[in-house]
Amino acid sequence: MTNSLLHLKHQADKITRFLQWAQLARLAMHNCRTRCAEVGIEAAPVQLRLFGTMVDSVLSHGAEVWGVQLAAKAACCHRGSAGSAAEKLQLSYLRHLLGVRQSTPNAALLAETGERPLWQRWLRRAAKLWNKTLEERPGSLLQQALLSSVQLADGAHPLAQQSWAAQLAAGLAAVGMQLDLQQPAP
Repeated sequence: MTNSLLHLKHQADKITRFLQWAQLARLAMHNCRTRCAEVGIEAAPVQLRLFGTMVDSVLSHGAEVWGVQLAAKAACCHRGSAGSAAEKLQLSYLRHLLGVRQSTPNAALLAETGERPLWQRWLRRAAKLWNKTLEERPGSLLQQALLSSVQLADGAHPLAQQSWAAQLAAGLAAVGMQLDLQQPAP
């Protein structure tokens, strides 16, 4: 196969995995709503905790790795959302929970429920992974991967083509936290 065909196959595989993941998240959300109705749970705080347990765990699975690009995009644009399918699902759940229109601003939904945008959670998880990795024993495979990502960070490419470390640094910088890639430290 040529490189372009391999690239297309790789992209098709990624799309297939994403669609399966999105379907699982929607199923988890439906199960959460159904279970709340069956048991008679109407209190919004309880439903939000169940959403976090049953749905967010599916939505954010592995987000410390894949979510940094979306978090950096949302933080840099000051839109409050990266527009990802996961965030749309979260906001859809909040709209349903509060019984408000689709046109209700996302910021109002999040403020009313006391929830944070998923991208903020993803950025926090990525920062925890950064710290945990740097605390690993020197030379561990995870630490080697992180340091390789730091070496690849050059800032000359668009955000989507940057290394994980560069995307994390961009996301943290957008929320006012500096990450020195020249001297990695927890």
